[in-house]
Amino acid sequence: MRGFHNITSSLSSIDITVEGRIQGVGFRPFLYHLGKEHAIKGWVKNNTEGVILHAEGVTENLLSFTEEIATKAPASARVYSVHSSPGKLNYYNNFSIYPSETKISSAAVSEISPDIAVCSSCLNDMKNQKSRTNYFFTNCTNCGPRFSIIRGLPYDRAQTTMSSFAMCKTCSNEYQDIQDRRFHAQPVSCHNCGPSYSLFRKTEQITNNGKIIQITEEIIAKGGICAIKGLGGYHLACDPFNTEAVKKLRSFKRREGKPFAVMFASIAELKNHTKISKEEEVVLKSPEAPIVLVKLAASSSIAPSVYQRLSKVGAFLPYTPFYHSFFSKTGVKALVLTSGNFSNQPIIKDNKEALNSFLSTADAVVTYNREIYNSCDDSVGTVIDKKFHIMRRSRGWVPESLPLKSRTEGILAVGAELKTCFCIGKNNRAILSQHIGDLKNPETEENYYNTIDRFKELFNFSPSLIVHDLHPDYISTKYAEKSGLPIVKVQHHHAHIASCMAENGFSEKVIGFSFDGSGLGTDGNIWGGEVLVCSLENFQRKFHLKYLPLPGGDAVVNEPWRIAVAALYTVFGRKFLSFPLPFLRELDRSKTDMVLRMIEKNINTPLSSSIGRLFDTAAALLGLCSYSSFDAEGPMRMEALITEPADNLSSEYYPVKIAESIDPSPIISGIVDDILQKLSAGKISLKFHNSIIQIIVMAAEAIRKSTGLNTCALSGGVFMNTYLLSGCRKTLKSRGFTVLTQSKVPSNDGGIALGQIAVAACLRERGKL
Repeated sequence: MRGFHNITSSLSSIDITVEGRIQGVGFRPFLYHLGKEHAIKGWVKNNTEGVILHAEGVTENLLSFTEEIATKAPASARVYSVHSSPGKLNYYNNFSIYPSETKISSAAVSEISPDIAVCSSCLNDMKNQKSRTNYFFTNCTNCGPRFSIIRGLPYDRAQTTMSSFAMCKTCSNEYQDIQDRRFHAQPVSCHNCGPSYSLFRKTEQITNNGKIIQITEEIIAKGGICAIKGLGGYHLACDPFNTEAVKKLRSFKRREGKPFAVMFASIAELKNHTKISKEEEVVLKSPEAPIVLVKLAASSSIAPSVYQRLSKVGAFLPYTPFYHSFFSKTGVKALVLTSGNFSNQPIIKDNKEALNSFLSTADAVVTYNREIYNSCDDSVGTVIDKKFHIMRRSRGWVPESLPLKSRTEGILAVGAELKTCFCIGKNNRAILSQHIGDLKNPETEENYYNTIDRFKELFNFSPSLIVHDLHPDYISTKYAEKSGLPIVKVQHHHAHIASCMAENGFSEKVIGFSFDGSGLGTDGNIWGGEVLVCSLENFQRKFHLKYLPLPGGDAVVNEPWRIAVAALYTVFGRKFLSFPLPFLRELDRSKTDMVLRMIEKNINTPLSSSIGRLFDTAAALLGLCSYSSFDAEGPMRMEALITEPADNLSSEYYPVKIAESIDPSPIISGIVDDILQKLSAGKISLKFHNSIIQIIVMAAEAIRKSTGLNTCALSGGVFMNTYLLSGCRKTLKSRGFTVLTQSKVPSNDGGIALGQIAVAACLRERGKL
């Protein structure tokens, strides 16, 4: 630690600044007790940049105290830095906690804790404390809501949606008692003073907690649907073992295809239905409590319509007092628990909107009278090679910041169009928003604007530079152009690789593999299979998948048969029409002819180099997905066919050709041959995946030979594929490459804004803006 070289007397004084995610997690009480252990005198208080201390004591004690600030911090805290310098010796008699500073400097990195799961101590209080028996808002400094209830900084009760609930004497005593774990826990409350739950049906309102649980259980048991207000928004719930209930929920939510997540009563119950690993269990039990994609057991009785006959189900455990109480007091073993919204719309968080939207169709709406100020979906991820990778970053992580190499102050990165997140820059850190969704939807677009405004206010952020995607028709691009501020354009696939580099703290050149569904390229075509030599500052396109036509443009996303027909035509010409492929027999010949005419006459047929579309081609040819009912359905069904782990990669793959571009023709013709030879779909999928791995390895070795570069960065939605990411990483490492991947931030478009802000910050720092 800095500053101790000037401390020579046995009794010394130092000033300490601690930066990190440390507000609202009991950090000041922790420092108070740590100071007592080391006989430290002085004071501690919050400010908008973190926590500041004045500490006096014996030099050895000061050294130990300062070192243990980071090593013994509360589990839910994140300490980024501890800076110390010599201070004035004032001979304090004790160690005190001072009130928070309220003045906010524009460059302050204001760290706000995410919402985290209720802790075991609070669950115990719900059984043993009279004022909190069966109380659904029990929390302490180690758990509960944070981001979802905060309106402004500093993080004090008056700045949260708890401000309208005056603490009773018991709660006030806990709040003010430095020895109590609820000391300065801003959401502290009990039955006598806090918010409360209600259950609404068409003709009645129930306010008794026990009755609310009972009625909810009865509705679920009868195959009904309940809307339930969670931490960051509403959920829609039904019985996952009841096919008709799931069908009813799909109709109600207008979500025909996408799999649903399932909350299990306990880890033991989850193990009855899945094959979870030790690493997955750790993540499921963590304070962040995300949804984790886990392998289903063949014996599971969960309705196939929940997981849409894929090999995995999104599973999570109870993380609020209400859900813990519900499962502990009922015979319910699991619930389908999906975001409380309608297809492609933002999650509903407001009570009035929920009652208007859900009460006419759902059997009940379970709500409470504390406002959710910042909506936040459940986070989703998967464990790959024993490490958790975030696929949707929201509750549990947002708005925790990430460090960047360059100063980010004043930069707003507006993200892409799908799976949208934006990012603001404070000092040298990047603060990503929660998952917002598809901006093509008007309600989501409005939520996007509102959330940007809230981040501006909450983080005292005033943008001076906006960075956006090249695509001129993205809502996010139009927002940037209308701002009147200086703007920077960053190509989509450059942003993907920059995001991976930024997360890993890497600023040198890399060999970047940016594989996804689509993004506008610098040549006006649709990119998605890009091999780049990339720095934060710029990129060179070294290889790319050879262009394939997309008849109907965006229509191919929902109708992958179109790109499959286009691929067959590109490789075989019209003679493919005579092939005895089951896929072709199922197609309407008139539609096939229409697509061929579009290609031949170049009518609404843009060109694409997308690996994502190549996955769609393979899935359609195999009869897995001619019409897509949810995003990436074809690739997900392809991956689900693979039963082999990526530990021992099969030597079987389709021929790969890399010249000026990567020719997919051998892969497509190989798939056709194998289908005609009646090779199993699982084996074909395995060979296809291995072919993509071969493309990556061959391209990496070719570029290493010509440039000397030895670090590969893998990013883009295609790398959400567990087998592919694991196989690429292991194979590249076996060839001597350093491999950068993403786990803290999604590799899909949810991470684009991080890449955008990293590029803009680098360009600005180097005087190129």
